[in-house]
Amino acid sequence: MEEQFEKIFARVERVALTADEKSAGRTMLQSFMALRPIRTRKSLHVLGKHAAVFTTTLGFLLSAAGMSYAAEGSVPGDTLYPVKVKVNEEVRAALLTNSKDKAHWEAARAERRLAEAEALATRGKLKKEASAKLAVQFRGHAEKAQKQLAVLRTETNTDAADEVSTHLEVSLRAHGKILRGLDDDATSGTQKQSDDKKSLAAITAAVDTETTAVVDDRRRSEDTVLKERDHSRAQKNARMRHAAAERKIAEVRTFLASRRVRLESETLAQAEMQLGKADALVVQGDAKVSANDFGAAVILYLEAQRTAQEAKFFLQTEHRLKIKIDKKKENDAQFLGAHRPGRTSPSDGRSGNQKKEREVRIEAREEALKERESSHEERVKVKVDLEISGPL
Repeated sequence: MEEQFEKIFARVERVALTADEKSAGRTMLQSFMALRPIRTRKSLHVLGKHAAVFTTTLGFLLSAAGMSYAAEGSVPGDTLYPVKVKVNEEVRAALLTNSKDKAHWEAARAERRLAEAEALATRGKLKKEASAKLAVQFRGHAEKAQKQLAVLRTETNTDAADEVSTHLEVSLRAHGKILRGLDDDATSGTQKQSDDKKSLAAITAAVDTETTAVVDDRRRSEDTVLKERDHSRAQKNARMRHAAAERKIAEVRTFLASRRVRLESETLAQAEMQLGKADALVVQGDAKVSANDFGAAVILYLEAQRTAQEAKFFLQTEHRLKIKIDKKKENDAQFLGAHRPGRTSPSDGRSGNQKKEREVRIEAREEALKERESSHEERVKVKVDLEISGPL
């Protein structure tokens, strides 16, 4: 418990406002002050009569907000997980008014369930029951996203529908790769690894099913595009798709440039190859436009957009996959070490090596705490100096 609080405090201490955030906060505060001038003595007196109620209400709201925020990092089995799923997510869903936002949110909720399954699998805590429940929840969100996509196409908002569909398809493929990587790592060498493999089966099967459904939806949409007989509308659609593909490729190139120094050469080469493929698809689409084959051009531009998006997800997935598999191997090794036959129990006393390792960990922890306390004192000094020098 103490280590968990230390991690939380360490994360909080790293939070800092950027210059833009400070400027925006100052502007909002000034605007609020202009709209809400200082209360008169009479109004303050009325407020004073109800100070207890006001304070209690404010405290409740702040505690609820804090609980809601803390719940966002929870996974199945955590105390705050029901708050995340049944309160936070449902409230957000209720506030959405248009089909595009609803489709995006349901797709995001589906991704959340997959991320939770991956987190549990990495820690060696994904049981069959949890996997089956997450699979049901994931499919429910994915199916709702599909329904909203159908509504968007009915509303002839095909641009938004294709945007959501492309993101969902690429995301499912990326998460499928992570889950298969974890599944492949769970070889049948031990009983625990065999159990891990069985636990991953339900969620992996659900991802494969929904990926197929999204691909089928995309192909139906492509058939509709090819059957378009209105020349001017087809030309306009092709022009829009060309612009969207170019924007996506530029976005991913910027994303790649910002992470180039941290990427392995093989990962960098794969991403560059994907972007080169996207560029080639745009060129092919341009050739189809020149030949007045606008339907084929639209499909090529959409594929270019999807390929560029895949390059971005590839960069993220390769990094996450490596971290998750390395962490899972570390957890498996710890589990096997803790359950190795012949291991002495705590009551039998620790071996000399175990005692030495424990002493080293304690010394390292004490040094870290001293460093944190020192840096905390420095931050307090800076904060005081800022308060004396004036507002932001």
